[in-house]
This record gives sequence, C-alpha cells and structure tokens, in this order.
Amino acid sequence: MRENLVINFKHPPYYFYKNIIEQNNFLYILLVIEDKSNPIIQKLLDNYKNIKITSNDKYEDFKIIMNAHHFVNSSSSFSSSAILFNNNLKNFYTSDRMHNYRKNFDNINVKKYDLTNYYNKTFENSDEMYNFLVLEKDPFLI
Repeated sequence: MRENLVINFKHPPYYFYKNIIEQNNFLYILLVIEDKSNPIIQKLLDNYKNIKITSNDKYEDFKIIMNAHHFVNSSSSFSSSAILFNNNLKNFYTSDRMHNYRKNFDNINVKKYDLTNYYNKTFENSDEMYNFLVLEKDPFLI
C-alpha cells in the first residue's frame, strides 16, 4: 500500500480526522472514497465502529456530499466541488491550506485546523510519508 502513496501529495493526516471525531458525537460517519489506497481509511475503520464506507458511482457520491450536514474537507477536488452545491451544511471542518472556496459560509459553523507545518513538510520516501500519515497526535504541537 505504501507504494501507492504519492510523495508530497498531502492527504490530511489521521490525527486531523481523529480530533474531529473525538470532539463530536456523530451517530455514524460515512466515508465517500474512491478506493482504500490511503492508509488512513483502514485505520479509521479499525478504530471507529460507527464508520461506513461508500464508493458509489460519481453521481451518487456527488449527491451524498451535496446533502451532508457535516463535512470534513480533504484534498479532493471532487468533494470540494460537490460541497459548493450543498445547501444543508451545518458544520464544515477544514484547513486554510486545503482549498480556497468562494462559497458563502456565513451561516455555517466553520472549524479551521492549522495544518501549516504538515503541509510544509517534505517526505523523502513513501515509508516516511506513511508513518507520518497514520500518527495519532500532531507532532508539531508542543
């Protein structure tokens, strides 16, 4: 699986998702994924029993994201496009470093996480990136 990681293409790390999940009381969590190549997906499934995966066709996935009430941003242009059409969104979890949106988020609770140090980090190889992606805690916090 590590050989599938693209060095320095930054998916949000596990600790980003873990923090969001543990600060909220979500009844269930739906991951809209293309495949399981990101090691974080299996780690989430192993650690949280209320997570389900969906990987429908692109139209169904787009509709799911368009209708979500809570959305955790990722490095996906697909989901970032779909969220722009969402009129049901209540909570939006993101980072300044992910995407620049032109959507009006005035009536939405936006929680921005500081992932600047993570996005500025470079990795020498896929093993180093893998080991960082699956960290339980933010190593930049002191």
